[in-house]
Amino acid sequence: MKLPHDFLQVCKRQGVIPTRFALAVNVADQTVSLFEKTFASLHCNPSESSCAARIFQERGQLCPRVPAASVSSRGQSCPRSFGCGSAALGLGVKNPDSPAVTDRRYRFVKKFRCSTSRFGISQVTGSNGTPLGLHRVVEKIGGGWPVGTVFKGRKPVGFTWQGMPDAKITTRILWLEGLEPGFNRGGNMDSHARYLYIHGTGDETTIGRPMSCGCVHLAADDLIPLFDKLPGGTLVWICR
Repeated sequence: MKLPHDFLQVCKRQGVIPTRFALAVNVADQTVSLFEKTFASLHCNPSESSCAARIFQERGQLCPRVPAASVSSRGQSCPRSFGCGSAALGLGVKNPDSPAVTDRRYRFVKKFRCSTSRFGISQVTGSNGTPLGLHRVVEKIGGGWPVGTVFKGRKPVGFTWQGMPDAKITTRILWLEGLEPGFNRGGNMDSHARYLYIHGTGDETTIGRPMSCGCVHLAADDLIPLFDKLPGGTLVWICR
């Protein structure tokens, strides 16, 4: 199984660096697939993989992989100005548009059953539809809480076994934001403002068919390992 080619095309068009891990949500199949960069891709440019250099850049911070001082002291700089020092480390990344950088390869890791919107696909606020396109995990919520923890407003308010067996949002939350302006970012089509999550649900019998109000539901047994594995900033591709 391959990561959809459209994912890489949109990344390139939006200037988004593919992350070490990527999720592909298939609305038609009601599945979520996990992909990971191959060793060759990681070796090619580690500044764009597990250290999530782009996230640090957007926060105005330096990538912790290599201190910026050690880079500047050699009169060299990171090829994308992330301060992570891949050029100083002699990894041979000189041109960020070279085939060695843009030709990213992922390997399939695992597929999970999921549940997307029972209202179908829609980008628009208030539609309760699942939006398409390129997203990323902007916040992880619920780490350390037991399975069945119920969240409202992203705050724990109880447990499914305490009178809330059909709670809508449980266990863990991966809050997504859209990365395509005018499509899933900004205006009345902003996925983050629509509170688009990947999260658990009190009624796991519904997983495998469209039953959510726009979010992506996963079973706790799948969600917790995925939550623990994926760093913030991981890209999520939602397609038909």
